Amino acid sequence: LIQLGLEPTSAHLFVLYFGMLSMLTPPVAIAAFVAANMAKAPPMATGIEAVRIAWPAFVVPFLFVASPELLMVGSTSEVALAVIKSALGVFVITTALTGFFAAPLPVTLRLVLGAGGIALLWPDAVSFVIPAAGCMISLVTLFWWRRGGARAGAAIDDAG
Repeated sequence: LIQLGLEPTSAHLFVLYFGMLSMLTPPVAIAAFVAANMAKAPPMATGIEAVRIAWPAFVVPFLFVASPELLMVGSTSEVALAVIKSALGVFVITTALTGFFAAPLPVTLRLVLGAGGIALLWPDAVSFVIPAAGCMISLVTLFWWRRGGARAGAAIDDAG
């Protein structure tokens, strides 16, 4: 990975994180299978749910590669912006995946939030417009939902 041009710290953390993810990912999923045994739940279903809940762990290595600012490489403002943008993107995508933000979300809003969250996690090297658009889409959608759009959104989703 270093020979491909990645920063050494990013390359090492990329490999380290993916090595640790075997604890969550079936068929190995040691942590998930132990939890399933303790809960007397089906092991593979628990492993799949663990992957769904821990989705940010699968994205973090790619964020390290795409945004070295998350590894404190760059100015203070660049590091702060990358951390805030990544945290907000993870929050928005998790909201879309769980389908809940103070109330159950209709499918259409979940899709919009998912797109906005992905745009937030987009690397700045490509364009600042995409993360900014993702932030605006996500925030407008969530504020609309909280201010009463939930009733209108549910009506739209039920009709469609």
